[in-house]
Amino acid sequence: QHATAYKFLATMTRKGRGGIVADPLEARRLLRQGAERDDRYAQYELGAELVALPAPQEQAEGIAWLNKAVQLGWPQIQLLLGLAHRDGTGVPRDYTQARAWLVKAAAQSLPKAQYALAVLTEQGLGGARNETEALTLYQKAAARGIPDAALRLADAAAQGELGIPVDPAKAAE
Repeated sequence: QHATAYKFLATMTRKGRGGIVADPLEARRLLRQGAERDDRYAQYELGAELVALPAPQEQAEGIAWLNKAVQLGWPQIQLLLGLAHRDGTGVPRDYTQARAWLVKAAAQSLPKAQYALAVLTEQGLGGARNETEALTLYQKAAARGIPDAALRLADAAAQGELGIPVDPAKAAE
């Protein structure tokens, strides 16, 4: 049987399309079948879904699937792994691992990864503290629509942080 067919059926089942009744649990079962047959896309979707659940056992299983799917090289997978290591979701908290995954995702211009990496870099978590690098990452993330990055830049301008001289006009922007 074709692994990709399971992912397709899972999508149809989750959304209730093509005359199929919406059933999230059946969709997860179908994704699992595709993931077990080495469909990296199914592994990614199943991993992302499980990591978002509240149960630690399901989160850990989600991380295992994401670790298989990461071979796709997608920055979204790298971001999920970075955030999981940062937050201790499904894995022990490990800022060094978090930073390593976020560096990979940010290098592919993923704004959420740029912001998350900026925070770690500014705080010196998982590596050296570097305000100049953090500033650059915040600027990239803000330019790509991440509101928290823009807020951090405004706050830094108001407080004279991140190497930005105090500039009340810039802080008000």
